Amino acid sequence: MGKREPNDPRNKQVSQFVRLVAELRPLTFVMENVVGLRDSRYAELISSCYRQLQDGGYIVSEWKLNAANYGISQERTRLFWVGSLHGEIPIPTPQQTSVTVKDAIADLMVLEPQLGFERDAVAIPTDPKASKYTRSLDLLFQRTGPGHPNLLTGCTLTNHSESVRKRFLTTATGQLEPISRLYRLDWDGFCPTRRAGTASDHGGHTAARPIHPEFPRVITVREAARLSSFPDWFQFDPTKWRGYRQVGNAVPPLLAYAVGKQILTTALFNQFQQQRAEGQTMSSSLVA
Repeated sequence: MGKREPNDPRNKQVSQFVRLVAELRPLTFVMENVVGLRDSRYAELISSCYRQLQDGGYIVSEWKLNAANYGISQERTRLFWVGSLHGEIPIPTPQQTSVTVKDAIADLMVLEPQLGFERDAVAIPTDPKASKYTRSLDLLFQRTGPGHPNLLTGCTLTNHSESVRKRFLTTATGQLEPISRLYRLDWDGFCPTRRAGTASDHGGHTAARPIHPEFPRVITVREAARLSSFPDWFQFDPTKWRGYRQVGNAVPPLLAYAVGKQILTTALFNQFQQQRAEGQTMSSSLVA
């Protein structure tokens, strides 16, 4: 997004990443960025960085991964550079089943009567009837740090005017509201890419937020978090624009999990192969 100026000094931060890899010499590294990193305007800089990593002895793979292929109800494609000193790491295998908007947030509808414009946290019902998807996130990502197990944070509503609510209500799911250009979520579809918005030094504006498929309002921070595969115990800043920005800046946890699991599995396999080869060499020496 933005002007994408080739001479923007921030573009050279990629070079600093490459420098750190060269100095620290990790067995494996991961770099994640937007797919625009491969825009032709940055070709000289990015190709040079890629070659430097290869010259440093790394076997580098470039992956374009869409979060929707890894159990996340969001169309979000990102570029990954994954390098290893001990063999190529294959791309993670996509899942066979998809997770829809309904899978991710429909069970939150029971909380709607509690939501308000100034209330960040709401009480979780004693029988919340959490969806299979929600339970799987809480099981995979165990609760850590502070937090109250009976409260759900990130639930502050946006206070729309009555005219805006009427426009949202008449917008069909899966379509853009013609004035605001906000997308209304479809229960059976995916959420568009959740962007971060601007930092406080640029006004603290939130990026465009989709409209809820059932109610005439934009989604809450908690709903955005669900659509990015965050477990319910994870807490965000109570200020809405900061909370949305945190969600938008993050690699969706299930996507990060898929990448990390692939790296770990490959590393263990390579280690096993190496030990096996060393064992065979030792056996041959003993026979000789």
